Amino acid sequence: AVVSTQSTGIYWSDGKADSIEVASYDGKFRNSVINTDMESPRGVALHPKQGRMYWTDWGRNPMIESSKMNGDDRKAIITSNIAWPNGITIDYSEDKIIWVDAKLDTIETADLDGQNRRVIENVDVVHPFGATLYGDEIFWTDWGRKSVEAINKHGTKRRTVYSGINQPMNIFAQSEQTGTSACSTSHCNDGICIHTSEQDRVCMCERGVTPDDKGSCDRVPQIYVALTDEIVSLDGSKPLTPS
Repeated sequence: AVVSTQSTGIYWSDGKADSIEVASYDGKFRNSVINTDMESPRGVALHPKQGRMYWTDWGRNPMIESSKMNGDDRKAIITSNIAWPNGITIDYSEDKIIWVDAKLDTIETADLDGQNRRVIENVDVVHPFGATLYGDEIFWTDWGRKSVEAINKHGTKRRTVYSGINQPMNIFAQSEQTGTSACSTSHCNDGICIHTSEQDRVCMCERGVTPDDKGSCDRVPQIYVALTDEIVSLDGSKPLTPS
């Protein structure tokens, strides 16, 4: 899972449902952002300032894709020389993606559109899984070495941070973008505020509910129960008065 500090949502991939999901910090307003043409999604990374998200998919056609944080404008940006892409993270200072490949045993980077791709490290990398960036250092978990490894993002000063870990999974570092955002200056009345660009945002409600033009989630009950003196929706919301 990954948290957007400038929006109001938590994003995660579901490899069983083949989807990328979002929910508010308290778990409400859950919705699918991407749930089509996806086989085995794994890592998810967010670039809130630009309103975009990036994810890895290691299915039969492995790739790295990108879309707006609400799922629009979907693009495949890395489709060749890729096998088992796992963890992915963003270098906000240089606007680059960084990812690990567990079959090629590489740590790689590219521009946000997939151009200017290069290998940062491919020596003594054995099944990397999670990846994150803190300062100028990339940290990754390595199943084969049973360790947490680190290297400068320019490919120097490789070091083992911690060893003797049995199958380490994801790794996270606290990283926030500074400045204001569309969500900080224009709130949603209800639901989740999601960036779609540096200036724009959309409001997203839970599945089956569409926000109105003011960003409120109007929930129209679909099933009603008749009691002795009133009619209520199945979820127990406001009773209806029979006419």
